[in-house]
Amino acid sequence: MRYLLLLCLICSASLLCAQEFQTQSNGLIYDAATIQRLHEIADSLDIKYKVCDPNPQYNSYLQGLAVTVSYDSTYETLFAAMNSGLTPQALKAQFPKLEVSATRLYVLFPTKTDVGEKVWEVRVFPDDVSVEYEMATLPKAATWEIDTYPKNHYRESAYLSATYFISDPRRTPTPLRYARMVQYADCMIDTTTTIYLSDYEDLQEAKDAKNLTHPALDAFENYINPYPRPAIDSTLNPDKRYEAVGIWREKRKQRVAELSETPAFKKLLRAAVAEAAVKKLPNYWLEQIVSEHLGPRETLTMKRLRRVYGQCSMDSSPRDHALEIAQLSARAAQWEVFLRAHLDILNDNFSRMTDGSYAWGRRQTYLKELEALSINVPYLMLGIALRVDNVSENHYFGAVGRVGRALAESKDLPQVESILRQGIADPALDDLNRKLFYYLYAQIQYWKAEPAEDEEAQALQEARIKAMLRVVEHDLPQYLREPIADEDD
Repeated sequence: MRYLLLLCLICSASLLCAQEFQTQSNGLIYDAATIQRLHEIADSLDIKYKVCDPNPQYNSYLQGLAVTVSYDSTYETLFAAMNSGLTPQALKAQFPKLEVSATRLYVLFPTKTDVGEKVWEVRVFPDDVSVEYEMATLPKAATWEIDTYPKNHYRESAYLSATYFISDPRRTPTPLRYARMVQYADCMIDTTTTIYLSDYEDLQEAKDAKNLTHPALDAFENYINPYPRPAIDSTLNPDKRYEAVGIWREKRKQRVAELSETPAFKKLLRAAVAEAAVKKLPNYWLEQIVSEHLGPRETLTMKRLRRVYGQCSMDSSPRDHALEIAQLSARAAQWEVFLRAHLDILNDNFSRMTDGSYAWGRRQTYLKELEALSINVPYLMLGIALRVDNVSENHYFGAVGRVGRALAESKDLPQVESILRQGIADPALDDLNRKLFYYLYAQIQYWKAEPAEDEEAQALQEARIKAMLRVVEHDLPQYLREPIADEDD
């Protein structure tokens, strides 16, 4: 986490000035009329929240205390000693090479295996410890979970890592102040709606997976196409293939222009859209025609049918697609789709092959668009950052790093920092969320820092932030603090 924060600071100095999406005359990525429509919807939801259950009940994830150990040597004797029930301290006396961590927090997250079986995913915090298990039953105090790795042609020596559970996992009620934040997020973000209506990126993928025909689409394609799309000829070089497709697209475009005013064109096009919606079939080419010849609602339907996956960290197509969905749903006053799409942009919540740090600065958060709607942005953002386990399956969880960066830009920053400081020091709040609040607070400090003029100034700035964070960290239990010995690694 520490290294991530430092990278954020470096990226912010060189990349934050970039503007990712085109802004309107009001300085936002949505025009004034759209903002006004959204403002009216937000006002009604805000009123609804004020009359919601005044005492919402949420619980923490199951969590407890543990110790992690590692042993880089032949481990058979150690393995037997662990299974006999010896504690880490007793084992350390017998095996001096055994590396034993300080007390850690472990948290259980409900998940499923690849074959759909329900299991517990065990994660150990802070983030400098990377331990994850899948367990069919809850761990118990004074027991071990052990992983062994025998010597082979990939490893020069045998290796053992294990976790010793000091305490049974337990849940705690989320204090009302924070529960109301989660409730506010669920009130503003419709938990019955998802952005995407299918799991596929293109028509062929969906057809292969679902074995569906599409007679209405075929009828429309036959009506507008001067000839079929050229088949992919792998014997041609890429330039020739692109040229063939380009010729086809131009002929298709001309044909659509010639036929667009005919009654048959609109009838066949609407039937193709209706079929795509019912059978959940994405179609990029049909989507383009719909965007030019039908209304925003039909275009929104087509865009929601198609998922876009990034090919690399600098691929902006998933974010561009999400912006189009957000803009269309805003114009159509479909708040439930708009807010999720906008939050996906803010959280950079997209699938891509990698997510290099050099792309972070280019991806803006667009928090000010939410602030323009006069909603309680601190409650919304903290509500999606808090982790509780008894929310709707479709509850929106924000990425802590991205939420922290966005809040660093908030006009309500003093209020946000105050809430975070109080939460970090609040013993009634569960350990996981106290630690997440600390991460949020740390992210904010790095992102709100002014770009340093040179390396020396940057080093001084980093040192000041680190010193301030160490003071804040003392409000956490010892087992939640970052190891001081690693400060300068």
